[in-house]
Amino acid sequence: MDRFDNTMDALSIMKEHVPGIADVIDKHIDAINRERDAESIGDKDHIDLSKYGAERAKTAYERRTGHRAPKEEPLKAEPENAEILLT
Repeated sequence: MDRFDNTMDALSIMKEHVPGIADVIDKHIDAINRERDAESIGDKDHIDLSKYGAERAKTAYERRTGHRAPKEEPLKAEPENAEILLT
């Protein structure tokens, strides 16, 4: 189940930060819920991306490994790195 949850965490983060991808992700989540026969929000197998994300991923990592998740500095979009960031 960890791999599925990791994927949902990644999709949740992408939906929050990548412009224009929310509709695509929502279509995939709807398809997963249809396949699971869990289209109703109250269904125990219903996927709700609001329950996933970076914080859930960090907590799962710490629980799985017994170590604190490393604190990462945000990437800096500096002009000299623009070519790298755009490729």
